[in-house]
Amino acid sequence: TNSPPSLGYLEIIPTNGIELITEFFLSSKNWVSDDLPLSYEFLFHSAYHAAELPLRGLTEVAYVTTILPRGNPSMNQLLRCSVVVVDITGSFSNSSAYVSVIENTQSPANTQNLQFTGVNQKSATRLLSLYSEFLNKVNCSLAPNCQIFNRLPCIDVDNTCGPCVTPFVGYSGSHNSACVDQLSFPTRSRRLTFETRTVCNISSGCRTFENCTEGLCQPAYRVCSDSCSGHGNCIWTNVYSGKVVSTCLLSDFSCMSKCICDSGYFGVACSRNYTDFEKSVSQRCSLIDSLNTYLPVSNINYFTVKELVHILSSLTQRQDEIGISCINTTISAIRTILSYSLVTNLPSDIVQLVAGSISAVYYAISTHESKMSSNLVSSIEDLISVLISVLASDLLPSESFSVITSTFRLTVSNFFIAHKIQLVEPRSDIEVSSQNYLPQSYLYSPTTQLLNAWVKVGLIVWCTKFSRNSYLSKPLTIIVNTASSVTALQQYRESPVVVDTQNDFSLNSTYVHPSVMETHKCYRNQVHNSRLSCPMNFYNVTASCRGKEEYFRMACPSYRLEPQCIFLESTFGNTEYTCFRESFTTSGTTCTCKPSTRINDPLLPYSFVFATTTLPIIYVNSTVEYLRIQSSTSQLSTLAGFTLYSFGAILLITLCCILIAHMKDTKLKKKESASEVDCRQL
Repeated sequence: TNSPPSLGYLEIIPTNGIELITEFFLSSKNWVSDDLPLSYEFLFHSAYHAAELPLRGLTEVAYVTTILPRGNPSMNQLLRCSVVVVDITGSFSNSSAYVSVIENTQSPANTQNLQFTGVNQKSATRLLSLYSEFLNKVNCSLAPNCQIFNRLPCIDVDNTCGPCVTPFVGYSGSHNSACVDQLSFPTRSRRLTFETRTVCNISSGCRTFENCTEGLCQPAYRVCSDSCSGHGNCIWTNVYSGKVVSTCLLSDFSCMSKCICDSGYFGVACSRNYTDFEKSVSQRCSLIDSLNTYLPVSNINYFTVKELVHILSSLTQRQDEIGISCINTTISAIRTILSYSLVTNLPSDIVQLVAGSISAVYYAISTHESKMSSNLVSSIEDLISVLISVLASDLLPSESFSVITSTFRLTVSNFFIAHKIQLVEPRSDIEVSSQNYLPQSYLYSPTTQLLNAWVKVGLIVWCTKFSRNSYLSKPLTIIVNTASSVTALQQYRESPVVVDTQNDFSLNSTYVHPSVMETHKCYRNQVHNSRLSCPMNFYNVTASCRGKEEYFRMACPSYRLEPQCIFLESTFGNTEYTCFRESFTTSGTTCTCKPSTRINDPLLPYSFVFATTTLPIIYVNSTVEYLRIQSSTSQLSTLAGFTLYSFGAILLITLCCILIAHMKDTKLKKKESASEVDCRQL
C-alpha cells in the first residue's frame, strides 16, 4: 500500500514580525516518500473563523516568501502556519509551526487600494487570503473574561466571547452569555424557575443563569455586546421568528439580545461609524470582485477547490459588510465554486463552509430587500439546490447530513423508497438540551414495493424566507435531488407526505367576541349605506338607511383562529399539491399533502414548499338590528295617554279600596245586630 510523505517539518524565519510588513520565509524540509515528485501547499489558520487560507497553492517548490496577518490575540499574537505535502499518487501529510505576528497599529499602505493589477492566479489567491483576514480583524480590548462563560476567547465579533467550549452548550456562535452543562436544563419547561432567592455578595455565588442584584440572586437577563457602544438600543427578539419579545432571560434560549444602532453607526455592537463601515464594505466588495476575476478555469483539483472554499468563507465572514454592489458577484462566485465541488468530491465539512457563505449573501439580500430584485431570492434557492446536490453526491442509502445557518437549516438524506422515512429539521445542541424548540419534519410513507430503489431528498426550513407575518410556521421546502431510476422517482412523487409544522407563536384557539359595534341613526326620506370594518380581514358588515326615521346597530362576528395547511409553490411545472389538516395544537400542525395531478416529467431536481397560516373560523355571524324611532308628536300623545291611563288606574284602585272597606263595615254591623237579638231572646 502507498504511504503518505513522512518525517518532514515546517520551518519559519524569522520567528516574529509585524502584520503585513515583515517578510517571512516558510520552508518545508526533510520529507521522505517513495512516490516522487512531491508538491507543497502553504497556508495559515485564520484567527477569526474556521478557515485554512492559502499562502501558495500546490507546486514542487518547497518554500515561499510572504507577509503574514496578525496572530491570534487570545494566543499572544501567535499565528499557526501549515504545509501540506502531496505525493504523485495524491496521498498527503501536513506539518504546522507557530510564528509571532503582532498587530500593525497603522493601516498598512498595501491595504488601502486592494488592487491586483498584473498578478497571476496564485499570487491573487495569496493576496485574497491576507487581505480578507485583515478585514476580518475584531477589537477585543473590552471583551469579558470568556473562561467564566465556558467560551472561547473573542475571535469574530467586537468585544464578544467566541463559541462554547466542548462539552458545554449555550447560545450558538459568539455571545457574552454562559455556556453550561446539558444537565443544567429543565426537562419540560422553556425557562428555569427560581422559587427561592439566595443572599449573595457577587454573581459568582449564584446559580447558573442568575446575577447578584441588591444582595439577592436574581434571574439574569440577556444583554447586548458592550451595551451597543452607547450608539444604539438593546432589544430582545425571538430567535426563530425575529419578532420583538418583552423579556429574555439567560435561561431562555428561544430569544436573543440585539442592538438597533443609531443613525450613522453600524456593526453588531454599533461600534463603527459610517466612514469606517463604508470603507470596509467597499474593500470587501473589491476583494469579492477580484475572486471572481481570478477563479481558475483549468487544473481544477481537490486542493484548488478547497482553497477557494476557504477564501470564499473568509470574504463572507462579515455578512453585514456584503454591499449591494457585490451581491451578484458573490452569488456568481458561490455558483462557480459549487460547480467545481461537484467534480472534486470535497468532504461534507468543507462544503458546509459554502452553506455559511450562502447564508451570508442571503442575509445581505434581506437587509437590502427594498432595493433588491425578487430574482435574487430565486438565485439563493438555486444555490441551495446545488449545495444539496454536492452534499448528496457522497451519501449512501440510509445516510444523511445536516447544516444549520442563521437564515436556513437543511437536512439531506438518501433513503430507500420502500421504507418509511422521516426527515427532521436539524437542531443545535442547546435546542436539544433545553427542549425549547420543536423541529419541523417531513414524513414519507411508501406506497411501493420496489426494493433497493432509492431517492435523495433535501429538507430546508427557512428562518427568514417570505413575508413572515403571513405564515404561522416557517416555510418548509422539499428538494428532490435524484433517484435510482425513473420508476423509483415516479413512485416517490405519487406518494402522500405528512408535514409537521411548528408555530412561530402559540396559537390561541379560544373564541373571540369582538367589541366592534356601531349605531347609526336614519332620517325620514334619506337613503344611504353604512359599512363596519371587522378584524381578521372578515368581510365588512353593511347596512342601509331605508328612508324611515329609525336607527340600527351593526356588530362583527365572533370567531376563533385555526391553522390551515397550504401549498405555496413548486419548481416542477404546474404541479399542485392538495393539503389537508390532520390535527393541530397550540404549538404545531400536522398536514397531509398529495399531488393533485399525476407527474410524468422526470426532470431533476425539483422542489415544493409547504407552510401553515391562520384561518379565522366564524362562531356567531355578524348582526344588523333595526329599531324604530317614534316622532315627537306621537311621543307627546303617547305621554298624555300614558298619564291619563295612569290617573284612571289610580282612581279605580281607590274606588275599589273604598268599596271593599264599605262592604267589610256593613258585614260587621250585621253581625253585631244578630248578636243583640240573641241576647234578648235569652
